[in-house]
Amino acid sequence: MKSDKKTYGLALTEKQLLFMVRCIEEAQSTQSIHPDAEESDIIRRLGQRADEIEDKRYSDYDLRR
Repeated sequence: MKSDKKTYGLALTEKQLLFMVRCIEEAQSTQSIHPDAEESDIIRRLGQRADEIEDKRYSDYDLRR
């Protein structure tokens, strides 16, 4: 069965993605948003992508001393 929901492709730079994740985290910490299951899924996926970016960013540093 075909869904009547519209979907939109969206390309974000690393900086934009990290900013969105920070905004979402702030809104969640103040409990000003209450996402449903579909919204929680996109929040989770954005967070995972942000984690990948941060991991890549810090993998260049040698943390062993």
